[in-house]
Amino acid sequence: MLVGVELHLKLQKKTIEKMKKYFNSRSEDIFIAIGPSIRGCCYEVGSEVKNAVCKATGEGNYYTKKNKHYYLDLVLANLVQLKTSGIPEKNNMDF
Repeated sequence: MLVGVELHLKLQKKTIEKMKKYFNSRSEDIFIAIGPSIRGCCYEVGSEVKNAVCKATGEGNYYTKKNKHYYLDLVLANLVQLKTSGIPEKNNMDF
C-alpha cells in the first residue's frame, strides 16, 4: 500500500511539470478541479502512510491525530502540493 501512496503523491507534481515542459503551460493558466474525496474526518491511516505523505507534501494542516490515530484529508494534502507546484490558490476548485 505504501508504494501506491508514494506513486500517487508524485503523479500530481510530475503531471504539472510535464504540462509546463511539453505544452508550455504556465502555473497561472492551470486550473485544478478536485472531486469528492475522503476527508480527515474518516480516513484513518497508520504512521507509515502519514509519514510518507508528510515527506512528499511537506508540513500542512492536512492530518490530525486523535486518540493515537492519524486522520488524513486528501483534499488538503493535494492543495498543499499544488501550492508548492506554483498553482495559484484561486485556480483550485474543491467540489
